[in-house]
Amino acid sequence: MKESTKKEIYSWVKSIVFAFIITFICRVFIFIPTTVFGESMLPTFNNEDRIVVSKTSEIQRSDVIVFDAPDMAGKQYIKRVIGLPGDSIEMKDDVLLNDSNGAFYSIPEGFTFPLQQSDRLVEQTIGDKYK
Repeated sequence: MKESTKKEIYSWVKSIVFAFIITFICRVFIFIPTTVFGESMLPTFNNEDRIVVSKTSEIQRSDVIVFDAPDMAGKQYIKRVIGLPGDSIEMKDDVLLNDSNGAFYSIPEGFTFPLQQSDRLVEQTIGDKYK
């Protein structure tokens, strides 16, 4: 094999290894692609939408987050953040209220808001267990 061919092969192998290392670092520390399963985030995300999730962002109100399902091993949930630790959340007349900023979200016609006690006023304080 010629010396120039060996250098060319070495150059390609080095580039491919470097690309895999960069990809690995990005996937482990910066972002991860995932697929949405289910219709709980309609109309924002549809079933089987592919999204990229940042691992470096600070969570804020109204962010959409992906987290490991506490009740099913190996599954993940995608949900919108409606409150942060210490917030008081209240549902009144189809409007979700947050003590930090008043009226927060109005439920569109034809959609159901997935609260466990949605048939009456719901108030929950998010405490230290989420810190």
